[in-house]
Amino acid sequence: MKITAIGVIKNAADVIEACIRGNSWLIDQFVFLDNMSTDRTVEILTALQTEGFKIEIINDTEIQHAQAKKMDNLCAYVYEKYPSDFIVPLDDDEIFIPTNETISMDDAKSSLYSLSRDALYYVSWRVYIPTDYDDKNEINVAKRQSFCFSDTVSTHNKVIIPSALTQEEGFHVLDGNHAAIFSREHGNFLFPDLKLAHFPIRSEEQIKSKALIGYTNLLSIPGRYEVNGFHWGVIYEQVKEGTPLTTDLLQTLSALYLMPDAEIEVIKNPVKLPEESLTLKYTQRDEINALKNYCNNVEALAAKYAELLKQTEADKHE
Repeated sequence: MKITAIGVIKNAADVIEACIRGNSWLIDQFVFLDNMSTDRTVEILTALQTEGFKIEIINDTEIQHAQAKKMDNLCAYVYEKYPSDFIVPLDDDEIFIPTNETISMDDAKSSLYSLSRDALYYVSWRVYIPTDYDDKNEINVAKRQSFCFSDTVSTHNKVIIPSALTQEEGFHVLDGNHAAIFSREHGNFLFPDLKLAHFPIRSEEQIKSKALIGYTNLLSIPGRYEVNGFHWGVIYEQVKEGTPLTTDLLQTLSALYLMPDAEIEVIKNPVKLPEESLTLKYTQRDEINALKNYCNNVEALAAKYAELLKQTEADKHE
């Protein structure tokens, strides 16, 4: 039995090692498109490869986010190269955990393996937030942040895909990896034994980098849907206006990752994984430099714009 995770990553040096180590109890193989990271993301992944983790890093030079299209392409690539029982779209800030202490990691894995390969399955987010109680000296966010929104709060699900279904007519992963579709009718089931510990806001510097780059790149997509990446837009405006990103504001911004009608309830529920899954070797303190990352991204956008102008002028003279 084999599970392969796929994802598009960018400037995830503060969390990518935690993602790999924290998910390796369930995930056998990781295949990532690295979207022109300008921090130590690739360096850390390379060190993890040397240690023995099965990771493939594919260089992605398309600046625009276009996540759904990229995930469709990754599904097709993995189906051919890494025969798997399940393909799992995974973000770098997500870690699979058993839903509660009554479900062991072995039980959760066995339950997943026993599922039919003719339906789509969904795992709900458990969204963790920064608080004043966090240990600022702890580098691993999965140990640093122990407060989250309660499981009674309405939140998004992420899809788990039986590998064979990626070959069905009309197969398509929707934006955000919240669902997938294909032409014929099929089952859609919530998988109760797992949660995705989600750490979208890990520090002021990290969320500045994420929102500034993510929203700017979304703006470059012709005909994009306004709702796509709306949370990045909200955070972008806060940063642009120079609003201090206090802990209270970061908690408020974390709520943007919930469903619109969610009732907010925060509880302490630390991630419970073996210590070896939570001990980091390569991640350093203060990995993220938002201004550097943003400037590098804007320079890349400017270079693309210059190429377009050059091509437009050449077309005029043909």
